[in-house]
Amino acid sequence: MFRSVFVVVLLSLVVGCTTFETVKPDSVEGMEILKFEAPANGAALYVYRDRGSHYGGFEMILDVNEVEVSLAPSCFKRVELSPGSYRLNANHPDLLGGEQKLELVVAVGDVRVLEFKPISRFAIPGESKLIPRTVEEARAAISAQTLCMQSTSRI
Repeated sequence: MFRSVFVVVLLSLVVGCTTFETVKPDSVEGMEILKFEAPANGAALYVYRDRGSHYGGFEMILDVNEVEVSLAPSCFKRVELSPGSYRLNANHPDLLGGEQKLELVVAVGDVRVLEFKPISRFAIPGESKLIPRTVEEARAAISAQTLCMQSTSRI
C-alpha cells in the first residue's frame, strides 16, 4: 500500500514539473545567439540567471512592455527588440517581493545584457534585480557556469 502511494505521488511530481525549451550551441539558432549581435534593423537584449541565484529551481518572469518572457534557472535568453523604449519589470515570487523596474531605450544595432537576480531573505520580503552587464561578463558567466540557452523571443 505504501509503495503504491509513493509511486503515485512521485509520478504526480514528475508529470507536474515544467520543462524549458533549450537550444543546442551547435544548432543554427544556437550559433546565432552566441554571436551576441543585434538582428538586422533591431536590437538584442540578453538576460541570464547564474547558478548562484536564489530560486534556482523556479521559472522567473521578466515583463517587457507587459509581455511575459520566461527565464529558466541557470540559463540565458536572447530577446530581439525593435528600436524604441521598453519598460522592464523583474517579477519576484514572494507575495510582497520587490520587483525592479527599468526603462530601456534601444536603437538599431544595440546589444544589451542584464543579469536577472532574484534574492530571497529570511523574515522580510525578497526582491528581484536587473543588473547591467557587459557582453564579456555574460560570455564569462555562460562559459564558467555552462548556462543553458533558451530559444530566442521576439517582441
